[in-house]
Amino acid sequence: MGIGFADFVVRYGGTTNSRVSVALVTDAGVRYMLAKKSSVSLGFQYRHAQPNFPYNLFSGIAELAYHF
Repeated sequence: MGIGFADFVVRYGGTTNSRVSVALVTDAGVRYMLAKKSSVSLGFQYRHAQPNFPYNLFSGIAELAYHF
């Protein structure tokens, strides 16, 4: 589980009309170790920013990882 801040850049009409805002990012999920160096994880991520319009993004994450 995690929570933090990120930068949110909106560009419209080229780079001269860009706007930067702060976004809130939250993560939640579970990880299962298949072996000593491999795991599978499922998670959920939510991002929220409000520069000139409300921006909410919900996404799911499925991952198979090898750990060095």
